[in-house]
Amino acid sequence: MIIFFVIQCILLKFFFEKGNKRFEFSKWKIIRIEMNILAPLSFAVIFLLFQILIMLMKNAELISLIEDQQSFAYYSLALRISEPMGYISEWLREMQIPLLYWGGHMATHLPGYPLMIHVAFQVFGEHSYSVMYLVSVLSALTIFPIFWISNLIYGWRVAVLSCVLYSWVPSLMLNFPYMDLILGFFVCLSILFFLHSFRTQNKVMSLIGGVILSLCIFMSYVSASILVMVLIFTIFSGESKKIINSLFYFLGTVIPYMILEIVIGWPIIQATLSAHRTNSWFYWHLHSLNPLVWNIGHSTLFFFMFIGLPICILFFIALIRSLRYFFHEHEDSTFVLSFAAVLFITILFAKLELARVASFLIPFIVIITSGEIMKWKNEDSLVTHSILLTIAQFIVFLVHVSQVDLYSYMLGYPIV
Repeated sequence: MIIFFVIQCILLKFFFEKGNKRFEFSKWKIIRIEMNILAPLSFAVIFLLFQILIMLMKNAELISLIEDQQSFAYYSLALRISEPMGYISEWLREMQIPLLYWGGHMATHLPGYPLMIHVAFQVFGEHSYSVMYLVSVLSALTIFPIFWISNLIYGWRVAVLSCVLYSWVPSLMLNFPYMDLILGFFVCLSILFFLHSFRTQNKVMSLIGGVILSLCIFMSYVSASILVMVLIFTIFSGESKKIINSLFYFLGTVIPYMILEIVIGWPIIQATLSAHRTNSWFYWHLHSLNPLVWNIGHSTLFFFMFIGLPICILFFIALIRSLRYFFHEHEDSTFVLSFAAVLFITILFAKLELARVASFLIPFIVIITSGEIMKWKNEDSLVTHSILLTIAQFIVFLVHVSQVDLYSYMLGYPIV
């Protein structure tokens, strides 16, 4: 673990100094790699290797968790899929009687996660390792959209620091191999397409971003809160002509469901409303059984705690700073405040198990935190400050991952 950390710090310093220039191998000058590919690729490979190491060390415990139908129902549900279209249709119909058919908590989700595991079966084989491979690969690939979003909003150095900090968020390791972790990749990719369309006025990019978000909603309908971020970002961007980009993004999100509802006849809207009602029922039911564990305050506390204190402190500093510049039309301040609205809505609607359910928001918190560091005035000490922040976050990471048994008891679900 320490070896991975040291390598990251060396790469952090290297990419800070090298900047966004094409990298040439000294012996083969014809071999050139764009730095905006090389930088995220380097950190993604390190992150993936670290995940593989964890898989090797915790192999038996991870398999036991995945194959436990009470703790990880998605895997057992994915094993039932023989014909995906028929499976989805059956799931959506039976969600109208959720507690009888599914036995409880599965009624709060659309069938996206089991379908993703089914896709992983086709690639990696029909076994529990497929879940681990799927989650680890997509978690590592999330570094690419994190890097490019950071570079668009804040610049090169923020992009590099974001990749490093993302690797040491305790929540990502404590919640491995839960399927909620894969959502971050798709949400970040969706926002990346939207932001790129905002800069280039390419409406097709907005449409693609919306379609990707529709896939996210099919996995977790709470991710629909991202639409609020897009709306606020557009309204306060100060450019009314770019509203059309948001319109295309919204169309990309809605049209797939309209087609599925009207043409194929899937009861998407009814199923989503049913999921929301069942989720609310579960909250109050579990809250009545054990109000100390199952309450929104407890869940929110663990969400922020598992991100890590250094990142959280800087995130709230960035939020306060952005409130001060709210009427000055700074793009980064608009980005922070629009995300804060999404965070609030997600907490309000998800309520329980936010440490897992809201994990798709972690990349944005990391990006905003990294952006705050880069606003410090002394350019000469940016590398030092960045490394010190990373060290602090790494120490917090070690503390959290050493307390998995305690957290399993306090959270109400198993952590490996």
